[in-house]
Amino acid sequence: FYNPVVMIGLGVTALISVIWAVLYARKIKEFTPQVLLVCALVSAAFMPFFLPKMHDRYFYLAEVLAFLVAFYIPRLWLPVLGYQFISGLVYSLALTASVRPVDPALAGSMLILATFLNIALMGYIFWKQWKLVNVNAGEVK
Repeated sequence: FYNPVVMIGLGVTALISVIWAVLYARKIKEFTPQVLLVCALVSAAFMPFFLPKMHDRYFYLAEVLAFLVAFYIPRLWLPVLGYQFISGLVYSLALTASVRPVDPALAGSMLILATFLNIALMGYIFWKQWKLVNVNAGEVK
């Protein structure tokens, strides 16, 4: 069922992307630098999160944009820490496995933890974007 599931995943991601883009295109009243940066961060984190066959390395752009957002909007430092922690979890598995075998139970637990943290981080980013777009002045509260 690999190929049909991949096609379904692509279709669902395309549908969610269109809904997200239309919703925020109608909601944004003013294109401030804060709004553009947060929308870019959400977009860069959203696509590898929902697309099938994506790996942690595809979140690199989201990690970089999270740093830019944190410098521009200092209250949004949580995505920076979250992405660094999640990347550290996943990359530590890959680096450790290249040297010695990793216990499958430990690897599975770390990947499940990284998945749930990524889900929470995506929810946080979407929530912050929603709040930012609702404020016309562009300040995150």
